[in-house]
Amino acid sequence: NRGENGLWEMFGKPEPGLSALCARALLGSENAEQRAAALPVLDFLLGLQQKDGSIHAGHLPVYVTSVAIMALSAGQRASDTEAIARASNFLHAVQADAGEGYSEDDRFFGGIGYGGDLRPDLSNLQYALQALRAYGASEDDHANQRALIFLERSQNRSE
Repeated sequence: NRGENGLWEMFGKPEPGLSALCARALLGSENAEQRAAALPVLDFLLGLQQKDGSIHAGHLPVYVTSVAIMALSAGQRASDTEAIARASNFLHAVQADAGEGYSEDDRFFGGIGYGGDLRPDLSNLQYALQALRAYGASEDDHANQRALIFLERSQNRSE
C-alpha cells in the first residue's frame, strides 16, 4: 500500500499513522536503502505538525503524534529535534491531570485518551508513553508517574 510518493496510503490518500509505523520499522533496519526509504515519511510528518505540537491530519491526534515521535526519533536527524520536543509537549499536555481539572483522586487522573475528549484509555496511554520514552523521557518523568496511578486503578484487584 505504499504510494509512489513514498507514503503508505489508505483509499488512495497518504495515511500518517500507518506511514509513521512503517517508517519506524524501516528505520530499525541496518540496511541503508531501507532506512532511506523512510525519509519521505519523516518529512511528510513534519509538515503535519499543528500549532499545539501535535502531528496529525485531522484525526487521532494522540495515536498519530505518538507514532510520529517514534519515527522521527528513530530517524535521528538533528533537524527534527525541535518538532519532536513540541510533539512531546503535546502528549504531556493531553494527559488527564490538574491542568484539565483532575485531582489524583479522580479515576481518569494520569490517563491519556484520543485528545480533545476526557476519556482516557489504555491503548492511547501505551502509545503516548512509548513515544515519550523514544523521545528520551526517563522513568521519573511526571507523565510516567501519573500514568502509574491510572494503570493501577485500571486493574481488577480486590486488594
